Amino acid sequence: MKGLFILVALLISFLWGLSPVLHKLVLKNVNPIAVFILSGLIYSATLFIFMCSQTEMLTKEIAKLDMRDLAIIAFASIIDAFFANYLYYHILKDHESYIISALIFSSPIFTLLLSYFVLHLCTFKTPILEDKKICEG
Repeated sequence: MKGLFILVALLISFLWGLSPVLHKLVLKNVNPIAVFILSGLIYSATLFIFMCSQTEMLTKEIAKLDMRDLAIIAFASIIDAFFANYLYYHILKDHESYIISALIFSSPIFTLLLSYFVLHLCTFKTPILEDKKICEG
């Protein structure tokens, strides 16, 4: 069971890899803004159905949020769920899905760099990079 997270991560990777291919099929005939809006509506409807089964937990968690946490969630949602997706559909319309996916899914590099510089996390676990001088900058 300890390695189950690897299978789940691979499933997520597969699903995220499938998504641009499916979107590209639709974008041949449909305006990217329409696909963007319809995808958002379908996602919102699905999220609402899921949310209805999680109301007790959600009520408890919302009560714990302070303004900083709420601002971070709002900022991340605007950047990720809106702005990045808006750009994604526009570039996917005119370019090959495998090229767009390869570039988009290089995001772990940015996650690593931002985690280091913003959160001051050092996640290097290899003998070469484990030296404190590297982790401390």
